[in-house]
Amino acid sequence: ADKGPDGRGPAAGSPRPVVGRADTPPGTRVPVAKQRERQPVDGLDDIVEEFLVESHENLDQLDSDLVALEQEPNSRERLSSIFRTIHTIKGTSGFLAFNRLEEVTHVGENMLSRLRDGELELTPHRTNVLLQMVDTVRALLTSIEATGGEGSVDVSTAVAAVTAAMEGAPAAEEPAPAELVEVAAGDDH
Repeated sequence: ADKGPDGRGPAAGSPRPVVGRADTPPGTRVPVAKQRERQPVDGLDDIVEEFLVESHENLDQLDSDLVALEQEPNSRERLSSIFRTIHTIKGTSGFLAFNRLEEVTHVGENMLSRLRDGELELTPHRTNVLLQMVDTVRALLTSIEATGGEGSVDVSTAVAAVTAAMEGAPAAEEPAPAELVEVAAGDDH
């Protein structure tokens, strides 16, 4: 293969590299772009399956931490635990190219960082916005588990609500959790 000017990567204009995939016969080469396609649940690879299991377990702990945080709104330990959970989901979702999951966890991580560092005060409204963000994360995880992709889950409402809560403005109308579940179940709105 032609090497680029640095002698390492492919030269400009060279064909895209190809590698095999688990669902292709040995020796078959598949274009890189084709590898990015998500497979149905039965085809989810071990990394995605492990990510889903760990994310659901971590979100269960996060729910407990959020309830406890309402009783102790200044608990840095609880805020740090919640932050780490969202940070882990964000990082792994970016690695796995779940872009909407990464987007909603990124904005949640920003708010949690500011709460943890004392730049924001935890109010009942901010707690509700965090719960809305977690509901959206769950809807995305449910879609990924069911279809191998993020489906039609909309993150814009949760992202806008968290952003507004960080700026001190009231959030736009928050959907009820049932609406999020309907979206996760595959309703095409």
